[in-house]
Amino acid sequence: MRADGSLNTIELLEKAASLPITINWHFIGALQTNKCKHLAEKIPNLWAVESVDAVKKADALEKGRAALLSTSPSSPKLRVYVQVNTSGPPPLYK
Repeated sequence: MRADGSLNTIELLEKAASLPITINWHFIGALQTNKCKHLAEKIPNLWAVESVDAVKKADALEKGRAALLSTSPSSPKLRVYVQVNTSGPPPLYK
């Protein structure tokens, strides 16, 4: 089993489409809400998303994975690493 990662959604979508399905893909870094569903739905071997900083993003990832599982039930579960703000000040974006 091999793993690889990417910081860019477009790059990850392209790599995942052209490389073996045996690779466990990780998305690392800031993920835009509008790309969450597409990422979770289009990459069946997406193993983890690191790090999710909003409930809205987690919900979109869940919807995308559910859509994938409806057509491909053997796809693995998606692991989501949650970013928690422990420093107190609110984030500058939501």
